[in-house]
Amino acid sequence: MTAAIILAFVGLHGTLAWGRVAVFRIDGRKPAGVRVIEICAAISVVAGLALILLRDGPVMALDAVAWLCTGTSGALCAWGLNSIGRGHLTAAFSRDVPRSLVTTGP
Repeated sequence: MTAAIILAFVGLHGTLAWGRVAVFRIDGRKPAGVRVIEICAAISVVAGLALILLRDGPVMALDAVAWLCTGTSGALCAWGLNSIGRGHLTAAFSRDVPRSLVTTGP
C-alpha cells in the first residue's frame, strides 16, 4: 500500500511540475518569486515523501482520505491545464501585461 501511495504522490506532483513548465511561460529571466515557489514546492515534495515513508503503517481511514485528495487534486489539475492550454499564461511574479483572460475551467 505504501508503494502505491508513493507512486500516486510522485505522479501527482510530477503532473503539477509538468503543468508549470508546459502551461505557464516565463519571458526573459525567471523572477525570484518563481524560484522561491519552486524551492518551496521541492521541499514540500521531499517532506511529503518522508512522511509517507516514516509512517507506522496503513490507517484505512487516512489512506482513503489520501486517495480521495490525490484523485481530486489530479482531476482539478487536469481540468485546469486543459482549460488554459499551452503557454497562454505567464508565471507568477512576471512583469508582462497579460494577453488574455481565462474565463473557463475550475
